[in-house]
Amino acid sequence: MLTVIGLFALSLSLFTTAQNASLDLIQNLPYLNYIPNFKQYSGYLKANANGTWKFHYWLVESQSNPETDPLILWLEGGPGCSSVGSFFEELGPFYANRDGQSLYENVFSWNKVANVLFIESPLGTGFSYDSRKPNNTEANDDLVANQNYMALMDFFSNVQPEYQNKPFYITGESYAGVYLPTLALNLVNGINNGSFPNKNFKGMAIGNGYMNEKHLTNSLILWSNYHARISTETWTNIKRACNCTGDVDDCNFYQYLTTENHLDCQSDNSTCGDLIVPLLTLPDNQDLYNYYEDCYDTNDSSQRYKKKRIPMPALKAYQDTAQKLDYDNTDNQFGFPCWNEDAAETYLNKPEVQAALHIAKDWQDSVKTWQDCSDEIYDNYVVTYIDTSDLFRYIIGNVTTSDFRILIYSGDTDIVCNFLGVAWHIRDLAKSLEMPSTQHKPWFYRGQIAGHGQRYKGKVPIDLLTVKGSGHIVGTDRPGPALQMIVNFIWNNANYSTSTGIDLTPKTPFDAQTSTSLSTTTSTPSPTATSTPLTTTTPTSSSKKIFANLSTFTISTIGGLCPTNAFASNGCCCATAAFTAPANTQVLTIAYSQCMDKDSDCVYKAQSCSDPMYESYMKNNCARTCFYCQSNPAAAPPMATQTTTCSDRTSECAYRSDNCNVQAYKELMTWQCARTCGRCSKSPTATSCVDKSYDCPYQVQYCMSSQYQNYMLNNCARSCGFCQGTIQQQPTVNPDPSTGMSVPATGSNQSSCVDKATNCLANINFCNNADYVYLMTDQCAKTCGKC
Repeated sequence: MLTVIGLFALSLSLFTTAQNASLDLIQNLPYLNYIPNFKQYSGYLKANANGTWKFHYWLVESQSNPETDPLILWLEGGPGCSSVGSFFEELGPFYANRDGQSLYENVFSWNKVANVLFIESPLGTGFSYDSRKPNNTEANDDLVANQNYMALMDFFSNVQPEYQNKPFYITGESYAGVYLPTLALNLVNGINNGSFPNKNFKGMAIGNGYMNEKHLTNSLILWSNYHARISTETWTNIKRACNCTGDVDDCNFYQYLTTENHLDCQSDNSTCGDLIVPLLTLPDNQDLYNYYEDCYDTNDSSQRYKKKRIPMPALKAYQDTAQKLDYDNTDNQFGFPCWNEDAAETYLNKPEVQAALHIAKDWQDSVKTWQDCSDEIYDNYVVTYIDTSDLFRYIIGNVTTSDFRILIYSGDTDIVCNFLGVAWHIRDLAKSLEMPSTQHKPWFYRGQIAGHGQRYKGKVPIDLLTVKGSGHIVGTDRPGPALQMIVNFIWNNANYSTSTGIDLTPKTPFDAQTSTSLSTTTSTPSPTATSTPLTTTTPTSSSKKIFANLSTFTISTIGGLCPTNAFASNGCCCATAAFTAPANTQVLTIAYSQCMDKDSDCVYKAQSCSDPMYESYMKNNCARTCFYCQSNPAAAPPMATQTTTCSDRTSECAYRSDNCNVQAYKELMTWQCARTCGRCSKSPTATSCVDKSYDCPYQVQYCMSSQYQNYMLNNCARSCGFCQGTIQQQPTVNPDPSTGMSVPATGSNQSSCVDKATNCLANINFCNNADYVYLMTDQCAKTCGKC
């Protein structure tokens, strides 16, 4: 990243070739309902020497201290399931609302105290692909281990070299019980021979891991009996048919099964095999991953050794799930585990989302659809390590990093990788290494038992924990205990009952912000703007101070910048107290009638106006659109009372532009979106030149990109200046009085639009960077689409 030495005190001659990290910086994540307090990056890592195997990664920096906090790598299992799926469904900072159209905050995100790296592995998973053979899904344990190792090597060496000295941990769940030990073995060897760039490998955490096929199978038969899945008579018949003559814990049911892929088992046609096969799965529409999770009105779904919830149709009407969560009990998620997968897939397949994540054009052209889990990878995957004991023994015997440790945790209601089989595996491993155990005892979260656990002591300690009431996906089912557990692990605290003191207060979403947020804004006005004090009246519930969207101060509810002591809401900067306004902005006081839309996307949600399930919500938040007003429902203050310039009142206008001339919404769109709809004159005339995507102003750096030009032409014609007869002219530049730098002068033109610098394309990512926007407009007007 470039360092700012005084605002705008750089010239383009000081630019060096942009680092991958800078190019991967996510400038604006579409449809997120709050401004995050951390940076995030999305791009590709090289998983082979020539770079044709491309692993997609998503890095979210720590919300605490990204410079000193450790790095956590997360790998999802499957095989063939996406770590980005876990991002949105388990431990990432954002969850998708039920309709998949927007995001809200996950207050239990693991990036509260760590930098978290999600890598989609193996090839064919999520956005990862082979650039020479895009549909390549060939995978086996050793190949994937090498791919993961190479991707991490590229991350530390080239993409994010500033992480080379940070402590790092590798974590994951399910089939990551194989991915992680095989990767750890390569890391230990690479560190010991000096070839791996980060020597600070500190530990490994595996959740509900597939680590020993025989133990998982044998224990599941016992688990099923003890959870009343069969009658006592059937249990007697099973013990007799399977020759269980001694301790039933030692009965080898596994010998009566056959398997071709070591992931799914069939009967060997024996009486014992026929009796136990039904216990290895559940009927369709029941959840293997949490025995006590019921999802009603579901579709059929095959359930296997992969993180895959039963699909449930997502409601089309928008809901802000963050406002419905109850953080004080264990049933707090509004059915989230039943619909989170569909919601994530809907969101991640939006073109504007993929553009923001820098998803490769050749992936879009060949693969086209992001999926949470790939059946093709699962069906063709070659399993090598049906027992990972030797891998663990090698790691423990050869690791040289100080304070290296291992955490094995299991939700106790999971059937796929049940806690008992996991415990047997670690017990046998510890016995082979002569590692004594501490007493098995409960651990606590907020005064309640969160699970039970013990430590096996040795050169490398192994903590074995259960998480009470959780299924396979612990970060989803028990997010609070999961966060406390992982934080104590990376803090090297063996007492998992220790409270972390992490602030779990949800950040206020845009359309719910009140005056209490005025002191917490992270944005400040431009230092180049002069300030004048405002004269205000005592605020009431029916009035707000509003900044108009004028030429040099553009506001957006998504990622927009508001002055100190003002907050973003519905496309404007609002406040309920006196504050200082930047120059060239206009302050207006508008008396809001009770008949107003509080949400900026009410038009989009109009189909829910008469839905009994959402009637109360829609009346409160979309009264105008739904015609709930008692008198003159569609009346809006005349344009003259809004502003003396023509502007949009909401950031959603471009996204809703199709409604400009729909009779039912015409007056509403004129009131909210005058500029986008071409209603700025006394005789309104619509324009065909509009942006179809709401966040085009944030994506203009892609206007001239060969990778995204077709998309930008179709969706962002207005922002990119692609409209016929509306080619914008490059502003002239005048000296900035505060710095002496040349900056654009509002309303002035030049006869031609050119790039003054020769390396504009390499620095296109800085076109809309707040620190460089004036400089880039001056030096790289054509590349940046500033003409």
